[in-house]
Amino acid sequence: MSSTAVQDTLDSSILGNSLANYVELAALIVPQRKLGVKDRLRRACPFLPMPLSLGWDVDPKEDEAAPDSTVPGLLLSDMKSGATRFVTAHWMHSLYKHTVDTQKPGTLVIHLREADYTAQFGWAHGLILATFLLQSSVILVAMMYGKQREAWLLLAAGLIRIGEGIFAWAYPKYRNPRTRPETRYCVLHTGMTTNHILVITHQFGYRAECVILEDAAAPLPRYITGWKRTLENGMHAALKVSVWLQKGASLLTSANGYTIPAVLLFGTCMLELVSASADCLPSKAVTVLNTGPSVLDRLTAACQFTQSASVGFVESLLPDPRGLHIDYNWISNAMRPDTSIQRHPTHAMAAQVLESTLRRRRIQVSPPVSPPAYPPPAAGRT
Repeated sequence: MSSTAVQDTLDSSILGNSLANYVELAALIVPQRKLGVKDRLRRACPFLPMPLSLGWDVDPKEDEAAPDSTVPGLLLSDMKSGATRFVTAHWMHSLYKHTVDTQKPGTLVIHLREADYTAQFGWAHGLILATFLLQSSVILVAMMYGKQREAWLLLAAGLIRIGEGIFAWAYPKYRNPRTRPETRYCVLHTGMTTNHILVITHQFGYRAECVILEDAAAPLPRYITGWKRTLENGMHAALKVSVWLQKGASLLTSANGYTIPAVLLFGTCMLELVSASADCLPSKAVTVLNTGPSVLDRLTAACQFTQSASVGFVESLLPDPRGLHIDYNWISNAMRPDTSIQRHPTHAMAAQVLESTLRRRRIQVSPPVSPPAYPPPAAGRT
């Protein structure tokens, strides 16, 4: 072989290695999208390992929801007390957004059987687990073909993912919400800009207690002290250091091909597929109330159904600048089927609202029967 051919072969080999290094570098530092897949799936499987994916994830514990999956200004109000708080729980944002996307604007009543993302193992969990196992099998293939660097780097990344899953299971981010023996009705809305009212309640069935939805809407961070806190911080720091070491080893060693970028790209595609297709919403029963186009009518329907209303709740949607509580007083009267009701004194669509309210009275809209007490009383006891 001539010297020119040898030189051309060396040049092409160097160029190929340089391109592989650049591609791998881009795969490691590309900005990572916030998908919230961990938050959705780990309710059913707290230690589920996430697939390897593109991006520089220096803290594998964090996985915030996508910005377009949240509802700006979403509030949760207790119908009886009027107590209102901002919603930070991603599952409530997803639930409200799902009803907005799938139903016409109006009033919906949802009886939740779970007060979080679903705890049922589904196809999305199986797909994520299968993706992780398939990526792990690439390690054996890489070793068989002599690509020791890629095999060890992928093995290290997979072990970090497993460790992060165990850490998330052992040290959850938030406290569990409190419970109460009776069910209460709450409303998801957006304050004075509300066009869609979502009444939610946690139906506990034969369980002794139901979840306080105010706690579930804005969960409190779990707080520990002493040696447990030191241990948790130490394990979290070890995870972050291991990520830096694995990424650093990838950057400081020369790539032998496109194995790592291909594996990361495949994992990202599967995560995007799950994020777009699986909402993992809690199991529920939905009742759509018959309402008109006005917010007053939709709010009246919710109050008639639940037989609950308060000044704070009503006026968080329909403000009362003069302090006369006109809307609240009218709705309170409309809730009582045994009283006469006149048109709303100031509303532009008063006739339509009155007709709709009377129609709901005629069909005797009433709240669902609560489940029996648990445990049931013994025979003969009062």
